[in-house]
Amino acid sequence: MDQSIISELLTFFRYDPDSGVFYRAKDIVRSNGRPTHYKAGQRAGSTFGNGYRVLQFESSIGRIIVSEHRAAFAFMGKEIPKVVDHINGNRADNKWLNLRPSNNSDNQFNRHVKVGKSKDLPIGVYRKTRKGRSGYWYEVKIAKNGRAKSTTTRHLEKAIQKAEQFRKELWQEEGRVDSLRGNVE
Repeated sequence: MDQSIISELLTFFRYDPDSGVFYRAKDIVRSNGRPTHYKAGQRAGSTFGNGYRVLQFESSIGRIIVSEHRAAFAFMGKEIPKVVDHINGNRADNKWLNLRPSNNSDNQFNRHVKVGKSKDLPIGVYRKTRKGRSGYWYEVKIAKNGRAKSTTTRHLEKAIQKAEQFRKELWQEEGRVDSLRGNVE
């Protein structure tokens, strides 16, 4: 993002890192001088159909649309990464503790929406069948920065525990570990 756009962004909005909410810093006035319904102190931004929240404003170069999770890095004085990971998987949750720089591979492993026959299981746990053996097996695959851990077990609860253990081991250097539980039936 261009430095001039970042400086304009910082003048139009305010960011609360604890709640993850962006607020308007000043009233918006039309070019003819008439006021708009955009008032200082109101929540800014809107949600796109893909679940991400965005900020829009008129800049000296035209209309600018910026993702809130990327704007949060600018407000915190950090370099804006190419990929931002929402730790809890909620694309609209832009609390500072929920955001971390990532790469595409890690971001995909942390996604919280799964497809296929294992979509009801936590991230990193997959239902498998083994040739010549009855019933389901549960495979656990957790990876970060090229380091991966995996195992296979017959019991779902053991698989969930192993996935949590692997995630804690691989993510411990960041001090942020999110739980894999939640969507298990």
